[in-house]
Amino acid sequence: MKKTKRIRRQIFVLTLEEKKAIACVLGAFVLGLATMHYRATHPRPPPPLTPREEYAAKKAARANTSRAHAARRQAAAAAEPRLTAAPGSDDDGDREE
Repeated sequence: MKKTKRIRRQIFVLTLEEKKAIACVLGAFVLGLATMHYRATHPRPPPPLTPREEYAAKKAARANTSRAHAARRQAAAAAEPRLTAAPGSDDDGDREE
């Protein structure tokens, strides 16, 4: 019997350059997916304030702290018991009998 060599029929063959190109395309796709996931889970920080906005924010903060101090002073003054003399009484501390 004669041995015949079977010829393997190759339908789809890629050259080295084609394999490199496919690898680059797949790498770019995976990188895009990773970037999309990262941006979805990490929100962007707010943009920096302009000098005008910084001034307005500082001014508002100062006004808020002034209001808070005034409110604390009023609350402390309202909580203190007032020691005043009764009207019509001469309570100078030196009594003559």
